[in-house]
Amino acid sequence: MSIDPSKLTVGNLLKEISNIEDINELKEILSAETTGKNRKGALSGIQQQIESIEVLGPSGVASPNRYLKPLYYLVFILLAAWAISNFI
Repeated sequence: MSIDPSKLTVGNLLKEISNIEDINELKEILSAETTGKNRKGALSGIQQQIESIEVLGPSGVASPNRYLKPLYYLVFILLAAWAISNFI
């Protein structure tokens, strides 16, 4: 782990983690913060950074898999509406 959260203020910690894109490293920092000072602001900031990487990926572009499930539902609803309107 490159960052020791106990040695930083919450503001400085959040600045430092904003450049980290490795989820495992962020989880280690989160664990260290939880067992250490356990500050709400730090915990939520680290968790938000983890979630943003999980959603966007390291490239900063949303993963197409994120949209597949709602797309499947939409296609299903449209097909069902078409079938009902044409066969009933």
